[in-house]
Amino acid sequence: MIRLKLTYILLGTIILLAGCSPDDPWQRGTVEGYVPVYSNDPSTKQVQSLPARPVVNGGKLYNAGTDVLLEEKDSGLHIISYANPVRPRRTGFIRIPGMGQVTVEGNYLYAANYNDIVIIDLATMEVRGRINGVASAKAFPPVDNAYFECADPSKGTVIGWRKTLVNNPQCRTSRYGNIYAGNENDLNAGIVVSQQHLYLAKDKNLLVYSIAQSSSPVLKKSLPFPYTPDSIFRFNDDLAVTANIYSGGMDLYSLAEPETPVLKKYYQDITACLKIRAAGQYAFAITKRRDGCSWSSGLNIYDMAKDSPFLSSIPIQAPGSLALSDRIIYVSGFSGTEIINMTDVSSPVIISGQLSEIFSDMQTAGNLLFARTDSVTWCYNITLPQAPVLISKLTDR
Repeated sequence: MIRLKLTYILLGTIILLAGCSPDDPWQRGTVEGYVPVYSNDPSTKQVQSLPARPVVNGGKLYNAGTDVLLEEKDSGLHIISYANPVRPRRTGFIRIPGMGQVTVEGNYLYAANYNDIVIIDLATMEVRGRINGVASAKAFPPVDNAYFECADPSKGTVIGWRKTLVNNPQCRTSRYGNIYAGNENDLNAGIVVSQQHLYLAKDKNLLVYSIAQSSSPVLKKSLPFPYTPDSIFRFNDDLAVTANIYSGGMDLYSLAEPETPVLKKYYQDITACLKIRAAGQYAFAITKRRDGCSWSSGLNIYDMAKDSPFLSSIPIQAPGSLALSDRIIYVSGFSGTEIINMTDVSSPVIISGQLSEIFSDMQTAGNLLFARTDSVTWCYNITLPQAPVLISKLTDR
């Protein structure tokens, strides 16, 4: 009898735990939500080079020679010429419908175009190559904490969302609108280009393409992962892969043989919750602002040569972006942007009061630092990295 009671208690506990959610309780029945709008028209994915236009919803920054590419979320990239950093100007717009992950390598831009990857020649703005069906289109509405009808890839490409009543929805966006409850993150894990090879994650596989001929990418290898990758990115000369936030850990692969990545090391404590940058044997990280991650206020320092790489953490109030210039680190948080001299990682020197702005993204290119606030792209001279000098500000309109 006692054993039976214990069984009922355990079963009840499991049921209660299964119904728990970090968000509000899940509503059932008919609720207000969103349904996908599908298209099977090939022109939906057409990439175009267009005249410059005002920025509406600016996001990340990407370096491209003397230009900076500014993300227009989901729709393309603004081209900003810094040939004369004192007088930057928008020179064009690359329309990439359904744009997701982006990377720039040499004269080429690689971007998710709904569920394809396109290769764009930045000199001519022409699409040189396309890899079909390997990217994960953003299959959820751009609304926080919203119910929606789960997308069905067999019906076509999701090109939008229509607000309506949904019966017993099985999907919901998170508080930050970046993952949806009950499912894996459906964003692209990333695009890495190195030594005429392109690397990306598809489901639980690492795909390796030869792009020696950009017009005809060739799949060379598909390596299985034991988990669904959350992100892949360059880490010095290696390839880093993090598991989804619930699995944890980061694998580091050698690209000495580009067609055959070889696992070098596994770091248990470096997870997909970290935004991490490498500088030789050291790495520096802040916490990403996303559901499922414990938001910490600090800059973590790692010695990647060690099996347990964590060294220390420098208090930074709610850090949101970071950039490196050799051993000088720029970290932007709620109280402004700190400059930290990491020449000696055991004794970091914090240089406060140089930058009061709060930046959502930062990139360095030679002796220039580019940074974004809500409606302005800033450019600083960092010939003396500890003492940035403002060169120009370009407003979105």
